[in-house]
This record gives sequence, C-alpha cells and structure tokens, in this order.
Amino acid sequence: MKPVREMKDQLYKYMDVVQKLQDEYFERAGFTHSPSDYIQVHFGSKYAKVIKRSRGYDNDGKEIFRDGQCVHSFVNMQNGDILKGSWKAPVKNGVRGNIFSDDCGESVITEHGPKYLR
Repeated sequence: MKPVREMKDQLYKYMDVVQKLQDEYFERAGFTHSPSDYIQVHFGSKYAKVIKRSRGYDNDGKEIFRDGQCVHSFVNMQNGDILKGSWKAPVKNGVRGNIFSDDCGESVITEHGPKYLR
C-alpha cells in the first residue's frame, strides 16, 4: 500500500493525462462550440472516481460548467489500479492498468474511459 501523499500526487498526474486526452479529442474533432470536458476527482473510502464534467459558454461568452457529467474511470486508492465503472462503483471484471506505470496509465485509457479487456 502506497503512502496517501504519494498516491494522491500520482492520481493528479493521471488526471493530467486524462485531461490531455480530452483536450486532444476536442481539438481533433473540431469542437469549437465549447471547451473540452473538465476532469475532476471525487474521493471515496477505497476508490477515487475520475469524472468528466461538461463545460460551455454563457450568453456573455464566459466559461461555465453544465449539468452533464460522467465517470471516466475509478482508481483504487490502495494500489493505483485503474478500473472501468458505473456512476456508483467500479466494475469488478478486471484491472485495466495502474497509475504507477511508466506512462501513468495512458496506454490503457482513451478520452472516454479505460479500454475494454481483450
């Protein structure tokens, strides 16, 4: 089990990777009507839930958050494992990767969430 501070520091690096993938996706797709989704985290007792939150612009052109949000992934806060999940909890059908890998888990996720198991 990793120390809490080390785990949180690595989780924030993982969130930066997810945010980068979001930004690249929005740029590739040519979405100009809104900025890319914003990545947030909600800490639970065992898992951190990584959430994509929709952003947009109000009538004055000011950036605002919209109501839309969805789960990108879950991270086990004891060992750094990356899991798929529903809004309530991670699914138990296999670990996709780990945030402590050399690429911080980038090879096992997309802008939409963890890749499916093959």
